[in-house]
Amino acid sequence: MKNCNTKIHNLIEVLKNVMIIGSDLPQINKKLITNGFNCLQKKDVVIGPSIDGGYYLLAMKKHQDFLFEDVTWSNSEVFNITTTILKNNNLLLLLLETHRNLDSIDDLNYFKKMGYFL
Repeated sequence: MKNCNTKIHNLIEVLKNVMIIGSDLPQINKKLITNGFNCLQKKDVVIGPSIDGGYYLLAMKKHQDFLFEDVTWSNSEVFNITTTILKNNNLLLLLLETHRNLDSIDDLNYFKKMGYFL
């Protein structure tokens, strides 16, 4: 995952008002993305938490190096660690609604039951 951190870091460093979205969120839609960018006008960082302790969306007004340093992705503490880092750096955070992402066969069965897949 170190390579992932480097790629994210390099991309965000040159952009403003950037949003990173996980690829494992079947319910992602234009409304959710638009809402994230609209919320970014009010706060420094916007996060869409997932029920597994991570997050499906991270948006920020400007590059925040420290958010990607020494982060171990894909564990149940990513959201808590990230919000602690934000608080320690006095950044204003706005949370979007919590969603379930697709990480396991149970998640797949849930989304199939909800009609996301045939």
